[in-house]
Amino acid sequence: MPEHAHDSPRPDTGGLRTPPVEDWDSWPFVGTVTPKTLRPPEPEPDRDGEGVRPCAACSKGDDAYIWTDELLAEMGIMLARVERAVLAVECVERVHILRYGEGSAHLHWWFMARQTGVRQTASGFAMIWDDVLPPTPEDVHRASIETVVAAMNR
Repeated sequence: MPEHAHDSPRPDTGGLRTPPVEDWDSWPFVGTVTPKTLRPPEPEPDRDGEGVRPCAACSKGDDAYIWTDELLAEMGIMLARVERAVLAVECVERVHILRYGEGSAHLHWWFMARQTGVRQTASGFAMIWDDVLPPTPEDVHRASIETVVAAMNR
C-alpha cells in the first residue's frame, strides 16, 4: 500500500534493502532507487585461467608491467593466501580484493566475497549490492570468520 494516496505502490523487493544512497556524498545520482529482483543462483561460467582456459595476464613477462619486485611478490602471495582462505567459506565463488584509502592515511585491503551463482552481484557494483542484500545472520557471519581464520592458520 502506498505511504500517501499520491504515491505509487512500491514493488516487492523480496527483503532487499535500499541503502541511504541519497545521503552518500559520492553517490552520482539524485532521487530514490529501488533494488531489482535478485535472480536465483545460476551456473558459473568458466573464466580465463580456470580449467583449460589460459590466463592472458599470467602469460606475460614482467616487462609488460609498470612495476614488479620482491616486495610486490610477497604482497601478492599474502593477498592470494587471504583470497584462498575466504574461498574456503562454503558458497563463496569469487573474492573481490579492493584497496580504498579515503578514510585513513595508511594502506587497507578489503576482501569482499561473492556468493556462488549470484552473478548479478558481480563486478563494480558488488559493494553496492553488499548494502542492498539482507544482512548475513550473525551466526553464519561468525562461522565464516572462523573458517577464514582456520584456513589462514594452515
